[in-house]
Amino acid sequence: MDELCAQSESLVERMVALYDPSSRSFALLSMLSAESVAPDYPARYRISRLRRVHEHILQRCVEHYAERVGLSSQVDAELIARTAMSLILGHAAREESVRRMQDSSHHDDPSGDLRSFLLLSLEH
Repeated sequence: MDELCAQSESLVERMVALYDPSSRSFALLSMLSAESVAPDYPARYRISRLRRVHEHILQRCVEHYAERVGLSSQVDAELIARTAMSLILGHAAREESVRRMQDSSHHDDPSGDLRSFLLLSLEH
């Protein structure tokens, strides 16, 4: 986490690269997260905890960024982190479903959406 948050100038880009919604790992986490809403799902606690860990990492990065650029009192880092993680997992599911039905003329970009969300959330 320290390395990820080291420089504010490129923090958003590093977060987008690490949390790429089209990556296989987030496709898997998205699928497992959907499964984990069932009360009898055997890995419910572990998947929920993994999501919470990612939210915590995102929250710490947002807090670090906000402090470095002087926004710490104006930013709800926990809300931004939860919302970003929801966007990441939602886009990961979309990549595995809707994307497969689209032809190549669609130019939606899940990483671009995450970048835009983070930048909008951190504007001052």
